[in-house]
Amino acid sequence: MKEQLLQAWQTNNAKNLLLLQHLTEAQLAVSLTARSRTVGAQLAHMQNVRISWTEHVARPIYQKSLLLPKDAALTLSSLSQAFVRSAEKIADVIHTSWEKDGRLPSFKAGLLPFISYLISHESHHRGAILLTLKQSGYPLPDTLKWGLWEWNK
Repeated sequence: MKEQLLQAWQTNNAKNLLLLQHLTEAQLAVSLTARSRTVGAQLAHMQNVRISWTEHVARPIYQKSLLLPKDAALTLSSLSQAFVRSAEKIADVIHTSWEKDGRLPSFKAGLLPFISYLISHESHHRGAILLTLKQSGYPLPDTLKWGLWEWNK
């Protein structure tokens, strides 16, 4: 079970990296309105939610320096590196919590619902990013549209 949970988390992260591989630097600045998050800001938010949660559910794993500042100059490379590092931190949470029968401080439902929450949160933002790009006139390649759903490969 633990290996399946780790695989699910790693697959989720691979989908974020797939999305990043299909973006251009210019697309990071795209948003639907002046008040909505840009594509880059949504990705930074996803990264920061991961890191912020480690402070609450596995304090020894928390590393504040991995948070992306709101005014950070985001690049595809910096975002990809951040997603790799934060995915490792969440994998560490899985390992640590597994040894405690899935218990987590500050997330009473436990480890499986916590990882489900993170995956759901990130899936929501991936969908919002795709919608933003589509409505802004950027075509989405089939390798991205269908690749996001290929979890069984």
